[in-house]
Amino acid sequence: MASTDKVLATLAGLLMLGAACVAIFAFTRSGDAEFEAKGYAMQDSDDDEATERARREAPPRQLRKVEDTQPVAVVEIKKPKVEVVAGEGKIVGTVTSGEDEEARPVEGATVRAELYFPGGEPNFGTVESFSVRATSDEDGRFSLDVPNVGAYRIEVRHGDFAPSLLEKIRPGAELEVKLEAGASLEGVVVAKGSRKAVSGARLTLRKNKSPWSHSVVTDEEGRYSFHGVFAEVLYLTVEHADFVTLQDQEIALEIGLANERKVELDPGKKIRGVVKSPQGVPVERAIVRISGREAETTFVGEFAIGGLATAQQNVEVIAEGFLTHYTSINLSGSREEAEVEITLSTGGTVEGAIYDDAGTPLPGVEVKVFESWGSDYMYETGETRFVASSDENGLFRITGLAQNGWSGYRARARAEGYADTFSDEIKIQDAKKPVNVRLIMSAGGKISGKVLDPSGEPVIGAKLSLNANNVYEWSSDGAKSRLTTISGDDGSYSFTRLAPRTYRISVIALGHSSQYRSDLKITGAAQLEGIDFTLDLGEAVIGTVKNEDGAGIEGAWVNIYSKKSWGRAQTDAEGNYLIENLGAGPYSANAFMEGFSNEQKKDVYPESGRLDFELKRSGYVWGEVRDKASGEPVKVFQVELHKPNPRRNNESQRVHQTWVNDPSGKFKLYAKDGTYKLVVRARGFILFEQEGVRVDITDAPEELAIKVVPGGAIEGWLRDYQGLPITGADVYVRKTDGTAEPDFRHRSSSERDGYFFVDSLEEGTYEVAFYAWGRLPLIIEPYVSVQGGDLRLITISSRQPPRLRVTLKDDKDKPTSGQVRLDHVDGEPVAMNYVNWKNGVSHFKPSAQRSNYVGRNGLMILDDLRPGTYRLTYQRKGFKKVEQDITLREGELEEVEIKLESDKKKDEEKKEG
Repeated sequence: MASTDKVLATLAGLLMLGAACVAIFAFTRSGDAEFEAKGYAMQDSDDDEATERARREAPPRQLRKVEDTQPVAVVEIKKPKVEVVAGEGKIVGTVTSGEDEEARPVEGATVRAELYFPGGEPNFGTVESFSVRATSDEDGRFSLDVPNVGAYRIEVRHGDFAPSLLEKIRPGAELEVKLEAGASLEGVVVAKGSRKAVSGARLTLRKNKSPWSHSVVTDEEGRYSFHGVFAEVLYLTVEHADFVTLQDQEIALEIGLANERKVELDPGKKIRGVVKSPQGVPVERAIVRISGREAETTFVGEFAIGGLATAQQNVEVIAEGFLTHYTSINLSGSREEAEVEITLSTGGTVEGAIYDDAGTPLPGVEVKVFESWGSDYMYETGETRFVASSDENGLFRITGLAQNGWSGYRARARAEGYADTFSDEIKIQDAKKPVNVRLIMSAGGKISGKVLDPSGEPVIGAKLSLNANNVYEWSSDGAKSRLTTISGDDGSYSFTRLAPRTYRISVIALGHSSQYRSDLKITGAAQLEGIDFTLDLGEAVIGTVKNEDGAGIEGAWVNIYSKKSWGRAQTDAEGNYLIENLGAGPYSANAFMEGFSNEQKKDVYPESGRLDFELKRSGYVWGEVRDKASGEPVKVFQVELHKPNPRRNNESQRVHQTWVNDPSGKFKLYAKDGTYKLVVRARGFILFEQEGVRVDITDAPEELAIKVVPGGAIEGWLRDYQGLPITGADVYVRKTDGTAEPDFRHRSSSERDGYFFVDSLEEGTYEVAFYAWGRLPLIIEPYVSVQGGDLRLITISSRQPPRLRVTLKDDKDKPTSGQVRLDHVDGEPVAMNYVNWKNGVSHFKPSAQRSNYVGRNGLMILDDLRPGTYRLTYQRKGFKKVEQDITLREGELEEVEIKLESDKKKDEEKKEG
């Protein structure tokens, strides 16, 4: 290019640059975009006239900060002051890190919002559940679009920092979140004993009494690592299908340290067995579930599940065509493996066909059977095997239903394009005879109308819920099944494909009181049009919940009811609440908060829309429970407060109780002023009792450090004279080295293999009694010595029992019924009698008398007595008393005939008298 051309090109470039500067200056001075120029820049730059004109006509464009702009210091707000902006439906904020002077935006942080108070929480809002995520940009900013109802739980995560949790955030809030430095944890998971690496183990860290948790899975070498977790005391749970779950291990994490933890998993114990039909045939592909673990039976009905903890295990067996079977097996003792034989019971069957209203079979229709009470009340069982699909001929079959008496079942057919169709009530009287059901499906009816305000204007976005009258269906996860819709721009709504029934519609709209109708009857393909709802403007009630000192109580719940509406809210940091969308009064209301007494109001009209509450403090006891031997916290226990009961000779009476499941072993129990006995019950530990525990609302009590002592245990097997297990025998225990002879306490029952286990026993000497009415004679084993923490083995084998056959006849030589009493002549007991239920335990006493009922044919056969000499007694009004000594010998049959004699003399004396 020539030098002249270069000069011209340079001048042209300078002219264009100047024109661009003038254009930018003019644009920034116009009223179309008003902002401070300092610290901001346009995202891009165009200098042609068409682009400039388009920019002026368009909304203001998004701006970004220039690189040299210093970010504003942000302070974390633990309890953000939230200003709700009606209708905005946004939660926005900034994520930063570092100290205030050096705070920097955090890019790439994940921000998750979850609806914390479902349903709009105070006022039956139009949203039941909601969750949304966003990622912070280069300036650390984020924006979440949420429904403008309820309150939200916000969690902010970034791999380089500890998470941040914010509770009860309302739509319209602007948050400033500062992330703190996080901790890390790494290590390896191995099998106990073999030291082999365990791959595929799931490790979960959680924060106590918090919704936060984080999980990772071990690799092929058994290694794991956590990054960006809280630098504090966390609890680690490790799970694997082949090992015992390691639950809530306390771990203290610190920033900047190499937090390492080697985890050993215990292979645990095993339950194996076989599943059979009532005919003794092995059941293949039955599902066996134990403690969240699952196995399927083989072709010979066998199963095995390992990795089970030393504890009571609940076993569930599900098989097509059979009733669900439940049993429990105690692995708390010394046995490493338990064997069980499970015999399933045959269930009833419902079968039938599905047709349309033209008589054509409908294939692929979902059919489900529900439990039913009365004409319309149904409850879904949650069993997936109670669901079937019709075949190409419209036929279906569902088995495994229990025989029922006053209750019944109903079948529901559901298919796209058709109304749900319900059968009449189904009764299973005989498991061998299937019940036939014929269901006719049609397009169904329709209900439509509008939702209006008092002036006749449409209410947009109202939520309408439709349920069949008195029909409630719950799925296995507890969610109620119902039809819902939202009113449109003109307030209109419609429900279609409705089966013939009577329906109820509930209407909820923000700013309006709720309303419902329950008389909407669909017959055939009826079209119910013009079903309009006119919603009154919602009444608002505000107030404060305070304590006796006049200070607001944060987190208290307030419920307010009118005839057709209900509102609920939780108080803020100052104790204030707001409930909208209520119908007209009068109202019933209550306020409650843990640690305070409740306050209730009935038939009140709030003065100037205000309703205040004053709650009185309750006293409390608090502390922690630890194992005296190991020093480890006891995670699961029951804590109680007892007081003397003057009506029952001042016997101890439980007045307060709570179950605690906390890895820290801490508890807090509220009570009125007074002096109590504190009782702590924990499986495997001796009962702890402490007298004179004082509760006073004026003084903060000291923390109690409770150390419970591991108890001794007794285990063993019950077998008959043939060596076969005795199932279901009751085991009673009483301590015998005290000054007073206590009652026997029912402590256990023998399992299918005859095994029994009794724990939490103090060190000492016991009597152990075994008894099963009709199966096992009363056997009392004296002088059973138990050492603290030890396991004592007892094997009980019965001798071959004698048999007693009693025939009872009246004075006309005809068989008659009645009760024959047996007394052991040696003074030894022959039965166990129930005494009472005291402090959560059944108490019994051995009895020297036992009564047996003689059948209508005048015959009684007993084969659960031990050898010995008995006194047989029969006494009946109008007949002479019968007394007779009977000697029973091992393995022999003794036959006794009792012939009654009329006592006419006594009858005549009574008549004369």
